[in-house]
Amino acid sequence: IEWTITSIPTSSVLWAQSGTGAEFLSVLVPPFTLDYDSTATINATITYLGTSTSEIVVVTTPQQPFYAGIAGGSSFSVVAESNFTLDASATVDPAFDNLSHLDFTWTVRNASMVLFVDSVTVVGVPTLEFVTPSFDSGILTIELTVVDRNFPTRTSTATATLNLLAPPASPTSPEPLRLTFVTLPPSNIHVHQTLRFAALLTPPETADVTFAWTERTQNFPLNTLSLGTPSLTQRSLVILPNQLPPNAIYTFRLTATTPAPDAQTVWIETSVRIFPPLSVD
Repeated sequence: IEWTITSIPTSSVLWAQSGTGAEFLSVLVPPFTLDYDSTATINATITYLGTSTSEIVVVTTPQQPFYAGIAGGSSFSVVAESNFTLDASATVDPAFDNLSHLDFTWTVRNASMVLFVDSVTVVGVPTLEFVTPSFDSGILTIELTVVDRNFPTRTSTATATLNLLAPPASPTSPEPLRLTFVTLPPSNIHVHQTLRFAALLTPPETADVTFAWTERTQNFPLNTLSLGTPSLTQRSLVILPNQLPPNAIYTFRLTATTPAPDAQTVWIETSVRIFPPLSVD
């Protein structure tokens, strides 16, 4: 009795044994290695009284498996309602130099429903960018299914979880500044009278506010006047008598400014006509 195991197509003998007697009617073949996607034959030849009978058993090995892989691992955290890129470049197929023969299907779901399914056919590195759902969607499950389009039975899957983080709180805008006059001189006043202005700023607790008074009709330099107030950088202004040339209209503006980063600038203005002194008969 002769037993041989021969590979195809090289015809090389992988294992052989022969002998006589009933014990050779059944033999134990030791382990041997075959390549993926290959074929071997087991050829059993029995010779008895000069007559030979052969039986051939063909063994075909499957194609080498491949492994779907999501780049970056199996757990991710990302801010809700933001762009996120899924990357299947960790997929490995030892039988090919690239991934161009593979189809990639991404499925994203939460605990209660499928959010979306997207199929991608690419050459090279397969990526998919999507906008993550709202924070209340909970933890998402990402499933990658990879199929060899030439051999649909070759398939592999990989999964990962995506933890949605709460979006950062929107910065609170400061309350808008408002200026309001609370004290004004008459709109028509004689030169020998005192001019008094005062304004109210809201919100009143605003810190680091800079005030500035200017005259805008005659472009009169207020810093040349004798003022009843310490400076032109307060909310009130007092102009002593006989300081402004008469027979003219003057427009007084108060500007308030806050510093960065939430800088605001507001202003108010009012006009006054200055008359000559009253004549005494």
